[in-house]
Amino acid sequence: MNENLSDDQLTRRVTAALNAEADALYPEDRLQRQRVRILQRIEQVGRPGRVISFPAGQGRTHGALLLHSTPSTRWVAAAAVVAFVAGVLAGQHLPNEFRFNQPVHVVASRPDPETTGTTLRGAAALVPSDDEFLGEVELAIQSRPAVLRHLDELTPRAWDVEVGQ
Repeated sequence: MNENLSDDQLTRRVTAALNAEADALYPEDRLQRQRVRILQRIEQVGRPGRVISFPAGQGRTHGALLLHSTPSTRWVAAAAVVAFVAGVLAGQHLPNEFRFNQPVHVVASRPDPETTGTTLRGAAALVPSDDEFLGEVELAIQSRPAVLRHLDELTPRAWDVEVGQ
């Protein structure tokens, strides 16, 4: 089967083989039954739908079901109303310190430099220069707190570790 076929001839042969295989899988009577079912469904498209009736015990509407109350639901509703009224009345008689909707006045003051022994820097001076920052880092490294000295001694340094070769 080593024939030199053009693309068109090859396509025709493959199509014919697939059609023969499909015809063998789906016989004509099965296709006819499927056509009949499709046509029946198309006929039903214009017909109105059927309404299914529910059992008589379920005849209440949704709104009537929500309005139906039992003694337990009445007690819960009454307790909620009493709690609400008690909260409103208690809120009316609270001292002024406990009122949440009153404005709060905050007064900021600056301590005198003579009292604290420090001077306050301006906003621009709050950001240290690189030299100041590095100086503070060196000072912190040199003056290790006594609490951390033991841990610092246990910590290996990069130059102390020997790499196995």
